[in-house]
Amino acid sequence: MSWLPGTRALLLHNAKARQGDSALQPVRDRLGAGGLAVTVEPFENLPEIARDVARLHREADRVIVCGGDGSISSAAPAVIESGLPLGIIPAGTANDLARTLAIPMDFAAAADVIVEGHRRQIDVGTVNGHAFFNVASIGL
Repeated sequence: MSWLPGTRALLLHNAKARQGDSALQPVRDRLGAGGLAVTVEPFENLPEIARDVARLHREADRVIVCGGDGSISSAAPAVIESGLPLGIIPAGTANDLARTLAIPMDFAAAADVIVEGHRRQIDVGTVNGHAFFNVASIGL
């Protein structure tokens, strides 16, 4: 599917992600050039991201997470509850979900996917109330 309504984007930026700081400016530039009004909300601890989504989702038409798999996983419950589409800027170490979805590893190219409105519905699993997208593991 392509095309998403609205132009307000909430960009959650993990400053501690492996490439978080270097990603921010090119992403903001590309999103802005694509007509999106971007509100940046930095976070440093993963529990903060769900609170930020819950607090700010009414001010956005989409949520964008600039971070790694941990950031995306931490945001998942609040994003799902908000009903907003989730954009991913892969700025972590493995970026497994982004790779699975064929999202470019280049920050500007990943932002282009969002600007162009490309979207895909994916399944979400839950285990003991914790949401996951593509990997779940247990320890014994």
